[in-house]
Amino acid sequence: MTENTLNTFTAKITPSTFTHDMYMKGIIPNIFLSLIIFLYIFYISGLLDSGFSQQDFKDFILISTIVVFGAQFIVGPFTNYFVTKDVSLRIFNFYTKKTNAVQRTDLLKSIIAIPHKACFVTVVTFIFAFTGELIALLGRFSISSSIITFICVSGIQCIFTAAIYSMNYAGTICSQKAADISKKGLDEKQILHDKFYGPRLTVRVTMTLIGCCHSATLTQTVYFVLAMADNELTGQMFFKMGLVLLVNSIICITTGFFTIKRISNAFKMINSLLENFTREPLDKSITLPVDLNNEISYNFFLINRIINFISEISKDTTKYSKELTASISNLSVISEKNAEASVSQSDYIKESLDYMNNANYILNQIAEKITSVRFNAEKTKKTVADGFQILKATINKMAEISDANLDTITGIKKLSEKIENVWSSINTIETIAEKTRIIAFNAELEASYAGENGEKFHIVANEIRRLASTITDSIKEIKERILAMQHSSDNLIITSEAGTQKVREGSDIYINLVEEQFNEVKMSSDITAEAALKIQNTTEVQNNLFNEITVSLKEITSGFSSLSESATQLYEISHKISRSSDILTSINNRENVQ
Repeated sequence: MTENTLNTFTAKITPSTFTHDMYMKGIIPNIFLSLIIFLYIFYISGLLDSGFSQQDFKDFILISTIVVFGAQFIVGPFTNYFVTKDVSLRIFNFYTKKTNAVQRTDLLKSIIAIPHKACFVTVVTFIFAFTGELIALLGRFSISSSIITFICVSGIQCIFTAAIYSMNYAGTICSQKAADISKKGLDEKQILHDKFYGPRLTVRVTMTLIGCCHSATLTQTVYFVLAMADNELTGQMFFKMGLVLLVNSIICITTGFFTIKRISNAFKMINSLLENFTREPLDKSITLPVDLNNEISYNFFLINRIINFISEISKDTTKYSKELTASISNLSVISEKNAEASVSQSDYIKESLDYMNNANYILNQIAEKITSVRFNAEKTKKTVADGFQILKATINKMAEISDANLDTITGIKKLSEKIENVWSSINTIETIAEKTRIIAFNAELEASYAGENGEKFHIVANEIRRLASTITDSIKEIKERILAMQHSSDNLIITSEAGTQKVREGSDIYINLVEEQFNEVKMSSDITAEAALKIQNTTEVQNNLFNEITVSLKEITSGFSSLSESATQLYEISHKISRSSDILTSINNRENVQ
């Protein structure tokens, strides 16, 4: 049943649909079979030869029709409703509500049991109809015990035949419902445990074929025994016996035909399924209807499981084949690009390796320069330290010079004081010399006045005057020299004081230079030496890293060469896998593969 058909059916279904279908399915066949059976019994039992008039025959037909219709439309609906009402409601819920696998499996069990219950309904209906017919015959006609016995035995055969037929048509309806239910999914664990829910096929065949044959044989035997007991083995009786045998044979052959046809149809469906399975793609294979009524249906269930499993595998295979094909195509492109990229990268890495070697050479030179800078920085540091000590010594000497200048200034000042004291003595000598000169001049004058007596005195006075003049001149010269000496002493004091001030200022400058400049120079030298050491260490680390990178680049170059070869091999393998994927897809689609 397709999804659209199922939706249309679901829109029309009611809680009593199944009950109605079961009842309506058997009305005409039951009525027809009942009337045929009664006519058969009426003829074979010889009631026409027992003085039946045409009116009696009409009355028999009327009574049979009333009894059959009464049984079918009064007893039949009641028994049918009693047997199917619960299952009909559950079928309605199945089509209109959501159900789980356990509920569907339980519903399927109940549906499979319905055909056997339908046999009960048929048996009850036919017993009612047959009993009513027998009572009507006994009440209306005078019938011998032999005919009654034959009618009862024939009735048993007819009831058995009707029950078999009822089970078949009920089984047809129930199989359709069960197949719809099984399509929705069942509790597979329970199914695998129980296998099926109807009678075994051997039981059904035995009950159908052997039961019909036994009932027919029983009817034939009873008819023959009764004929012998009544001494009625005439030609007409043999004809009737032949007719009974023919009818029973037809019943047995018909029953056997439909039974075997049912089994044959199952094998035809399997054959059709297998042919379809070999022709169509695996993911489009059809499945068999499953009602779990017998071993064949259980085998249908197992075959469907296998087909679904193979179909799922086929779908997954197709899906993965497509994905694999797409991936392989991408892989082929990527592999080809990787091969090209590997060659390019290998060339780039070789160039990078050359650059790294050059950089390593330059770095080694830098390391040597940095070592030289560090050595010079250490030397500068030592020189600055030595200069610092010399400057300290110079400052100390300048301090000593400043102290010596101070002592010199003090001595000069004392000398100036002594010169000042000399001035008074020189002034006194100058005064005495001036007075001596004047006295000598006066004595010279006096000597001149004395004549010859005063000539020697005059010579002495003249010499004294000349000596006094010489002394005066010497004093003047001394005074000039002392004055010059005093001026020189004053200038020396001023110069010494200025020199001392300059020395102090120079000492202060040197001190500042030592404390600031030389400290900065020393600090710079320390920083330079420390930075040079760090740079040297960093350079050594970089040199080691460059060496490691160089080794790594050589390994990468070798790896890219291998990668290029692997990419080429991968490209070839991807083509082979792509071909295998195409073959797998072709097998799944049932195409011929060269």
